[in-house]
Amino acid sequence: MVVANARINGTWAGIEDLTVDDFRSTLDINLVGTFTTIKYAVPQLKRRGGSVVITASVNGTRIFSNSGATAHSSSKAGQVALAKMLAVELGPNRIRVNVICPGAISTEIADNTTAVNDDVKIPVDYPQGNIPLTGGQPGSADQSGDLIAFLATDGASHTSAAPRPGSMVPSPCCKAELAMRALALPFGGTEPPAGSRSPSRQCGHRGGQSPPTTVRCAPRAARRQSPIPGRPTPPRHA
Repeated sequence: MVVANARINGTWAGIEDLTVDDFRSTLDINLVGTFTTIKYAVPQLKRRGGSVVITASVNGTRIFSNSGATAHSSSKAGQVALAKMLAVELGPNRIRVNVICPGAISTEIADNTTAVNDDVKIPVDYPQGNIPLTGGQPGSADQSGDLIAFLATDGASHTSAAPRPGSMVPSPCCKAELAMRALALPFGGTEPPAGSRSPSRQCGHRGGQSPPTTVRCAPRAARRQSPIPGRPTPPRHA
């Protein structure tokens, strides 16, 4: 198992004040660091298969209201894309690649944050609070670790290329999205093959905290096709 846990906030500043060096430094650690960690672990993983888990962030998938966190959000979005690409590439070698996307977690990440973005902040109101599940209290590193540990087990043996919401309990629309993604996993999290029927489902998130989410799943017959040579096709369900 490989866990790529590169995570710094770096410099948060408006684009006119954010230097190229600051931007590059954050991407070098978060994104290039993740790439090199996986790159040099793959030869070992190919021997018997395995699991790769990347720690990204909701700042790279759902929350883009932290004005000034451009470098951090870009690096986290890049990690998600990297995982999806590698999940398809490495799947035939029995290597699964997943991403967790935590929200607020109690860590020392503030120690490597330079925040000079007050002049570009845009007020955001969350009617139910930033973290309604815990009354605003952040999650713990142990909770994220529990999810990482699960993704390394046989219980997640048919899970790959799917971003997970870290230790935060997903909203109703996020739960629907994760369920649909699980159904579409044989395609590595991508759209179904050309010509196949692709129904969509839409839901609106209560409270106006995020826009409606459209999720798609592959047709049932197509989902039964195993994407990995030598792995048996899942049984037909009634």
